[in-house]
Amino acid sequence: MSKVVVKFKKGWGKYNANDIAGFDQKVADDLIKVKKVATLHKGGAVESVTLKVGPDKAEGQKLVAMADALIKAENEKLEQAIDTLDKREAALDELDAKLGATKKDLDAREVALLEREKAVKAADPAPKDPATKTAETPAGTGKPPKQGAK
Repeated sequence: MSKVVVKFKKGWGKYNANDIAGFDQKVADDLIKVKKVATLHKGGAVESVTLKVGPDKAEGQKLVAMADALIKAENEKLEQAIDTLDKREAALDELDAKLGATKKDLDAREVALLEREKAVKAADPAPKDPATKTAETPAGTGKPPKQGAK
């Protein structure tokens, strides 16, 4: 739908006198004939202007060169980051291997310690008190003293 251009003779709504605006045909007729606040501006036709814009080759080449330089710089940063990550990953793999070897050593030591403890318990039972023929209880075991004893 095309617009009709009007020029306001006096203020109306957000428009002041001498403002120019475009409206649909029905609204423009209402402003001109009924409200009498506007007149047709230059016959009421909308002026159209055609502007052909084409890319400037030199400017485009400049932009492409700048983009290429930025991409190369970012690629170099990414390559450096990848190298750093590869080195860190190799170091972590080496530490993981050492940790695995240490864990195996500790597991073997724990098994050997448990075997020694079993051997010590089996070979050396607790000494017995000759009077009671029971295992001696060390002092300070938390048992209360017998009644009447000093």
